[in-house]
Amino acid sequence: MGNCERSGFIVRLSTYLSSSTYHMSSMVRVVLSGTIASVFMGMTGASIGALIWDTATIPFIFSACSGFVLGAVGFYRDAVRKSLRSLDRYPRLLQLHLDANFPHRGFDTWPSTRFRSGYFASTWVLRSMLVASWLTASNAIDRILEAEEETILAPFTRVVDLEADSQME
Repeated sequence: MGNCERSGFIVRLSTYLSSSTYHMSSMVRVVLSGTIASVFMGMTGASIGALIWDTATIPFIFSACSGFVLGAVGFYRDAVRKSLRSLDRYPRLLQLHLDANFPHRGFDTWPSTRFRSGYFASTWVLRSMLVASWLTASNAIDRILEAEEETILAPFTRVVDLEADSQME
């Protein structure tokens, strides 16, 4: 597997691990994403180090550490992007989860106009709180998406059911 293929794999894996359909605790997902990136980067660094210096130990250590950091940061950036998008789509749901996760901040008293991605993207503290709340809201968001999908599919499944009924007669 070439370096470009490895980095593409790491990005796809990071995206998969941060998707709301893959339920796992957020800390485990960050660690898993970082660990997998660490292995691939470490092996790449070790291979390059062995070719250049005939030793792989130190290049492996530096590459593995860099891979873990890059994998964890990649996971976080993807989670921030998805949580900001979800905030624009489901502001009341995320307000509920923000208040449940951080009751001392009084999110239940904030005006609804503040629950927009532009406002939460302005500081790292609000982004971090939003990501944590988005992760706890992922089950509810999945249920909303499934209901939206059923609404879209309903006219098509009714037509198929009517055709099946007419063929049986």
